Amino acid sequence: MQCWLLLTFLMLSKTSAAEVPRLDYCYKETDCNPYLWVKSYPSCLPQKDKLHSPIDLNDEAVRNDTVPALMFRGLARSGTVKNVRDTVVVDFDECMTVSGGWLKYKYRLVQIRFHWGSKTTNGSEHTLNNRRFPMEMQLVGVAPGYKDVKSALNQQSGVAMIGVFIDIGPVNNVHFKAISDAVSKVPYPGDSVKVTLPTLLQLMPTSNEPGNRIKSFTTREV
Repeated sequence: MQCWLLLTFLMLSKTSAAEVPRLDYCYKETDCNPYLWVKSYPSCLPQKDKLHSPIDLNDEAVRNDTVPALMFRGLARSGTVKNVRDTVVVDFDECMTVSGGWLKYKYRLVQIRFHWGSKTTNGSEHTLNNRRFPMEMQLVGVAPGYKDVKSALNQQSGVAMIGVFIDIGPVNNVHFKAISDAVSKVPYPGDSVKVTLPTLLQLMPTSNEPGNRIKSFTTREV
């Protein structure tokens, strides 16, 4: 079964990076890069599927279209931070939606997922002009008519993901502190803790003009 989602990238947000141990898959090493994922996960066929993730966003290949800005509605000020082994996720307690840009529907945001690495140069899942950022924050939304991500994955536009590259800058984004503090409280897979959240806009870059890519879903556990 091939699963799809719509990936929309925003510009950079700046904060600090964290470290995680090596897992059984990776993005660059010769023994576990994306072209070898198919050995463990048969649906991962990047060499045959041009829509497969991860991708490099190349400025020279970008088409300059005029599209509406992304529109966020609702306010989630509480959620649950969970250790899902591969990463840490934040599940929202309240309802929020995102629409606009190239998005086909008004998607209900259900979760934040993070990708970071053991070094400040290899954290993001995707790359920009072959550069990998310290971290990537992904906002996950589901289309109308679906109760969760799992039920929406069979539809090509059933899941939307907004990716935000996180970089290290001279001024730290203090609004990430509530989440980063909670991470230390979930050291083992399956651990979870309730947390008071900042607003999404406090975690986002100042520009909400998106770049777009239709791609496959790379996360093993949603």
